[in-house]
Amino acid sequence: MTSMLSTAWSIVRAVSLLVVAPITAYWSRRADARMTYNEALTLHIIRAVNTSLDYRMIRRLGISQRRRNVRTYPPSDEITLPQVKGLWYGDLDASSPTILYIHGGGFCLGSAASSSTTLIRPFLDALTRLNVHAKLFSLEYDLAPENPFPGPIDQALQAYEWLLRDGHRNIAVMGESAGGNAVLSMLQRAVEKGLPMPLCALLLSPSVDLRGLSPCYDENGDFDFLSKKVLTEWRHFYAGTDSKQLEAASPGLHSVAGLPPMFVVYSLKELYGPEIAQFVAKAASEGVAVESLAHPYLFHVYPMLLVNHPASNEAIEALARFYAKRLTPSITE
Repeated sequence: MTSMLSTAWSIVRAVSLLVVAPITAYWSRRADARMTYNEALTLHIIRAVNTSLDYRMIRRLGISQRRRNVRTYPPSDEITLPQVKGLWYGDLDASSPTILYIHGGGFCLGSAASSSTTLIRPFLDALTRLNVHAKLFSLEYDLAPENPFPGPIDQALQAYEWLLRDGHRNIAVMGESAGGNAVLSMLQRAVEKGLPMPLCALLLSPSVDLRGLSPCYDENGDFDFLSKKVLTEWRHFYAGTDSKQLEAASPGLHSVAGLPPMFVVYSLKELYGPEIAQFVAKAASEGVAVESLAHPYLFHVYPMLLVNHPASNEAIEALARFYAKRLTPSITE
């Protein structure tokens, strides 16, 4: 009974916050004076869901979202091998360049189709405009807490090795938020195993340090829909509470020497912002060819959430161009 009442209250709270979100976005003081009404409204709506509903309820919402996304942007093929599952999008010609994509969601949420209309299609469209006809494999990995660290990293590495064995070339690896964490952790494992590196890594707001020790989690709270409380819960679902385990699951705390060129998109004011900036500097100091695009005030993974927004378009075009230049060096800025 207590659990049912708690669930009911969470739903009531979320609905209440969603109802008043347009008013709140209009009348409340915005975290940054440059933030537009639509940007503030998006921030308030996503914050209402993230802070009111627990991960199981958000997962249930994600099931219907997945169905809508599959109908709106059908995958080209589905893979259901024992060790590798996921969805193919784009040009499945054997010779076309390949992107391995790992979705975010705190390792607790999301699916291979959850970002298909907001990131995968815009990214592949941006590549097409550069005359690059690529295919993208979106990995369906098992989620925490049922599949904690290092489970998703193992599955990411298995997917990368499968692509190599299957003869795919000109590979890029791409991920946002927790997916960015998985990309980096997988690449560090690949270096240890002596595997060939991909052409590049494309990262959006990667979570590079899971310890949760930075003051930015408090200082940047007004600018982001993520909250310190929710991140702590998801972090513990994925990597537990042991400090050594949390360090092991934090790719930003380990060497990135030998990793491929990377492009990182993030916001200076998102909760992860200062940690990502430190990671970019660390990568450069260890010899990685790294470029970044840092928005001055928007929130976590903004290119996926503000569709057709000028800053989102700029970020997706920059990611596409970074990859395309490694395929066709004649492409200019």
